[in-house]
Amino acid sequence: MKKPISIRCTSTYALKWDLKMKLSAFLILMSIFQIHATSYSQKARITLEMNDVNLGDVLDQIESKSEFKFFVDTKKINIKRKVSVNVRKEKISNILNKLFLDTDIIYEVFNKQILLKKKHNKQVSVPEIDSGSESPLTIQQSIIGTIADSKGIPLPGANIIEKGTTNGVTADFDGNFSISVQDENAVLIVSYIGFATKEVSLIGQTSISVILEESTSGLEEVVVVGYGTQKKVNLTGAVSQISSEVLEDRPITNLGQGLQGIIPNLNINLNSGAPGRGASFNIRGTTSINGGEPLILVDGVEMDVNLINPEDIETVSVLKDAASSSIYGARAAYGVILITTKLGKKTDKPTISFSTNVSLNKPTGRPEYMNSMEYANWMNAANTNTNGSNYFDDETMERIEAYYNNPEQNEAVFHHSVDPSNLWRYNGNTNWTEVMLKDHYPINNYNLSISGGGDKVSYYTSLGLLHQKGLMKWFDEDYKRINILQNVKYKINSWLEVGMKATFNIADQNDIPDNKRGSFSNADNLYMAQDSRPIMPVYHPDGNFAGYSGNGYFTNMPAFLSQGGNREYKTNDAWVTGSLRLTPIDGLSINMNYTYNYFNKTNVHDLKEYWDYDAAGPAVLFPHTTPNWVRKDEEGNRYSALNIYSDYEKEFGSHYLKAMIGFNQEEKQFDSFWVRRADLISNDIPYISTASGEWAGGDSGNELAIRGGFFRLNYSFANKYLLEVNGRYDGSSRFPSEDRFRFFPSFSAGWRISNESFWGELKNTVDEFKIRGSYGSLGNQSALDGNYYPYIATYGTGQVNYLLNGEKPVTVYAPGLVSPSLTWETVSQLDFGFDFSMLKNRLSGTFDWYQRDTKDMLTKSKTQPAVLGTGEPQTNAADLSTKGWELFLSWKDQIGEELTYGVNFSFSDYSSEIKKYDNPNGVLADYYVGQKLGEIWGFETEGLFQSDQEAQNYDQSEVVSHAPLAGDLKFKDLDGVPGITRGSQTLSDHGDLKVIGNSTPRYSYGIQLNSQWRNFDFSLFLQGVGKRDFYPGNTFFYAHYSSQWSVPQKFNTDYWTQDNINAYFPRPRLNGSEIGIAQSRYLQNGSYLRGKLVSVGYNFPKAWLEKIFVERLRVYYSGQNLFEFTKVESIFDPESNRVNMYPLNRTHSFGLDISF
Repeated sequence: MKKPISIRCTSTYALKWDLKMKLSAFLILMSIFQIHATSYSQKARITLEMNDVNLGDVLDQIESKSEFKFFVDTKKINIKRKVSVNVRKEKISNILNKLFLDTDIIYEVFNKQILLKKKHNKQVSVPEIDSGSESPLTIQQSIIGTIADSKGIPLPGANIIEKGTTNGVTADFDGNFSISVQDENAVLIVSYIGFATKEVSLIGQTSISVILEESTSGLEEVVVVGYGTQKKVNLTGAVSQISSEVLEDRPITNLGQGLQGIIPNLNINLNSGAPGRGASFNIRGTTSINGGEPLILVDGVEMDVNLINPEDIETVSVLKDAASSSIYGARAAYGVILITTKLGKKTDKPTISFSTNVSLNKPTGRPEYMNSMEYANWMNAANTNTNGSNYFDDETMERIEAYYNNPEQNEAVFHHSVDPSNLWRYNGNTNWTEVMLKDHYPINNYNLSISGGGDKVSYYTSLGLLHQKGLMKWFDEDYKRINILQNVKYKINSWLEVGMKATFNIADQNDIPDNKRGSFSNADNLYMAQDSRPIMPVYHPDGNFAGYSGNGYFTNMPAFLSQGGNREYKTNDAWVTGSLRLTPIDGLSINMNYTYNYFNKTNVHDLKEYWDYDAAGPAVLFPHTTPNWVRKDEEGNRYSALNIYSDYEKEFGSHYLKAMIGFNQEEKQFDSFWVRRADLISNDIPYISTASGEWAGGDSGNELAIRGGFFRLNYSFANKYLLEVNGRYDGSSRFPSEDRFRFFPSFSAGWRISNESFWGELKNTVDEFKIRGSYGSLGNQSALDGNYYPYIATYGTGQVNYLLNGEKPVTVYAPGLVSPSLTWETVSQLDFGFDFSMLKNRLSGTFDWYQRDTKDMLTKSKTQPAVLGTGEPQTNAADLSTKGWELFLSWKDQIGEELTYGVNFSFSDYSSEIKKYDNPNGVLADYYVGQKLGEIWGFETEGLFQSDQEAQNYDQSEVVSHAPLAGDLKFKDLDGVPGITRGSQTLSDHGDLKVIGNSTPRYSYGIQLNSQWRNFDFSLFLQGVGKRDFYPGNTFFYAHYSSQWSVPQKFNTDYWTQDNINAYFPRPRLNGSEIGIAQSRYLQNGSYLRGKLVSVGYNFPKAWLEKIFVERLRVYYSGQNLFEFTKVESIFDPESNRVNMYPLNRTHSFGLDISF
């Protein structure tokens, strides 16, 4: 905190009023009460959470979080008085009223200057001044002057205010000003961002020069780290943190949606927009070829982040480097995400908050298939090019064209009265996308919380309800989630505090069943419209569903979705945590907590028979999904965690020391079973007991435990030189006893160069500059996910298909081989970075460069002789290296007294390379040394043949099965060997193949804009990827080119003909294999820029709300995924490399927040 100004003469506090000024001021003040205030003091909102601290510390925090400056007579006001204040986005006047309630301290606010003083018995009583007013007062004296810093550099824009009034001006570009004051002995208050405010007594002077000294107060944000917190300025590791404000008032259903693009190198993949679907997380790129995700801890325990309510989150910290993560040992190889939930704050009364938003969603994109005429013409051309004749005869083409042009006068189903074996023919024009998908679908979100606290207790209780519908018209996709959180802490005495947290997450989902062709997701069912030809109507004339073929390859999806059954999931997730905190002596704390979790999930899968017509046969209904069946799955998981840790901190002279040591133990037990039975007596009674078919079932059980001791040591000298040492001795039950434990240390150091004396004049521009570096190692047990006993050869069991004594016996299978030397994957990481703030803390940022080396990755062992009789065991035999960097910049400023704004920019990149792998022949289909992960091998495409002679003289016979003609693809000969070849598909002999792209997302970025004007606020968030390739190697892109059963998309109409020689696609063919070969022509540029968020809100004035006993009321509009700029084809979502994904939601949301 900057030194409080010591006021020597109290007489300057008193306002010298004559009768004329009293009357004038009184009239002005009365009018001010009727006008909505517009000054900074009325618009600024401050969040504080400070308990049992000095008053001076609170004033420091207000100065660091705002542009307010305090003036205090320290001889009369005790700034060491203990206070507590817990407010969220509160006005300065309300904060000060709470701080000085029932005291003899009063305050005066002069826009950005705040004077604290004691009440005087003889003080003149005047009406309360609305300090936001800029109304003129009576003028008596003109003063001119200049404002500069200690080096004589002018300070343009400096504020000059006559003390005790709202009369003020700002300095011009050269630091000059002129102001008219009421009294020749008036006091001027001079302030400038980043400098200590100064009072100047005129004492009859009409010309003055003012020198301002740089302020020493700065932002000292507290960041959550492993088992504790640290000041951001003292961090030596790579840690990023966001507060709950980032997640507020957004139409999100899970945390991943709210964090995407916000934190550099926190890569979040939203694989589906289906109801209830979550997100996957990645920090700083690929850590292992065996996959894996970061460790996510909620209040210190591992939890499914997709089940928690984003409204309950207080902070999210991302630990990126080994130095920050090593305290979590074997689980932290992929980084750590620490989430804290909300806790009550000290208030005079409980705060009741309610928020709701209603969202209307539509898909960001959806497939658009050919209409009936486009399809018929395409099929005729494709069949002619493949088999030499049209697919549809002339009569059928006439009927299709007639219905297409005049559907009201023609029938979509043709009744063939002559040929009884071909009774029905279709010639309709059905847009299956429109038939199957809704235009909009809703999401409703409701949140209610009660919070508060006092000197002894703090509490937070919340209830969240989420109801999400889906995209399908013919099936009731439905997801409901209930979140209940109770968080209480009680201070028994000065050295003992206890706490209890209870969390209940309940989810209920109605989902689409498997269809008869196998296990299909929502996305697959969505894109199964591709199997429904546009000439087929939804219904037959008699009201039954139309169908295309008895073999089932042309399923009428509305028939399946509306009649084929469902899958119902029910999830119950209960958590209880008890905690204890002891502070027996100053600087020492001892913390203990124990958590127990029970998770239960049931899945009832009911597959019903349904019927549609066989189009090419007699008028009979064809039964699908025969026999019908029901299956029930249930899993129950139990988890417990014990944490005991103690920390001690001490400051002596220029030295600061903080030490922490602790113990952690966690156990998990997994149990599951399933049972299935076919031949239901009735579709309407889907129970195991109402089926007559054979029973099938199974069960399983696993256990997992980890145990570790950990420590952290922080040392700082002179607030310049920083050192941190972390370590964990960790053990996992997944490894054999002789190699179960391992020590994982890390080291980091920092240098706050800006605190050195030689920084000198640079301080005028760069307020804070710190360089830091770290190195550490971590273990990785997550590569063994799904295998809890990899060091033990386990037997398999199963029911065989032959009969023994009239029954199918259960058989035990011989185990495979395991490696006797199986051990940890080891991850080492080197990190260098710097943090800075400049231009009076308006511009700040961080930069990090890192290299992460993963050694001993699990992979298959060397090829063994065939006589071995079993597969090769896994062994530690591969290495990977990932290099990357990340940048974050933030700018915060103000225009005038009413408009504040901020801009945040994040930018990051990484790439990974295989350093060791047993592939001596360099087979391209496997990993190989030197491979950049994500590489796409393929042919370079020269274009399309423009004549039959050109095609026939060009040898592509090794890769293309049919005789080429004009309009076919032409691949480029790169190796000089006659003909297009793949060689042996190895590094040394890859023929004409080359690396044509890379699917790794490069140059990820995010741009956040936010502003506040009066009671309005605005936010814009843009997110994107600068470079990424992917190859759409499936039928959803190529349609009939690779499968004659797939209906082409609209963009497939741009195919080669003699009149369209510059077409995108080659001449149509059925099952043309060459178009599915990876090649440069159809490689997709997956870079994009997406408008992730646009938000506009309005906070109702406090004066209005007080009349109806409301603390806060805000209404807002929020839009998510509103637009994007990309070059990918319309059927792709640029955020994913999957074509058949359930589309993400384009959301329009209207919401309300109210607090009492």
